[in-house]
Amino acid sequence: MAHRLAALIDWTVFEREWSGFFPSGKGWPATEPRLVAGLLYLQHADRLSDEALGVRWVETLCCQHFTGEVVFQHQPPIDPPL
Repeated sequence: MAHRLAALIDWTVFEREWSGFFPSGKGWPATEPRLVAGLLYLQHADRLSDEALGVRWVETLCCQHFTGEVVFQHQPPIDPPL
């Protein structure tokens, strides 16, 4: 289902409106707006904690694809909150 939903969302809106809102404090490139929007959606839709979202994202190819990944990742996309 997330695959179909990803195709229906106009991700360019997030790119345009959220560009520059998520800078990295570690000297890395800013976090992609699609990743942030996708993670927020997945967290809300499944009522996940930050930690549970990170685990789900790593374990689920569908979640990674939804947030714009094209290669399977083995680490969470963002650092957990302190």
